[in-house]
Amino acid sequence: MLYLIAYDLNAEGQNYKTVIQAIESLAVSEDDCCPIQRSVWIVRSDKPSESAVLETLKPAMDDNDQCFITRLGRYPESVMKPEIKAQINRIIKRNIASDVKPYLF
Repeated sequence: MLYLIAYDLNAEGQNYKTVIQAIESLAVSEDDCCPIQRSVWIVRSDKPSESAVLETLKPAMDDNDQCFITRLGRYPESVMKPEIKAQINRIIKRNIASDVKPYLF
């Protein structure tokens, strides 16, 4: 599955490294994980649902932190660095069903 993960760590002194390691641990391979912004990632994972992804991330987060997880099903629209777009396109191209018409950005 291909997921978009966005998070906010709301208290001062948060340990971003722990959250990032938890996100990276979800990836099927090192090449299947891409930060598209500081707290927004695209990850290909073998986790079967958004809930399963969240359960992996919860231990790295505090009760006042926020997290949004959704499955991706087509190419997104965006404005970002070309190398990030290229990595996102590679991840999505490898993982989106053939019946979905891609929108390359």
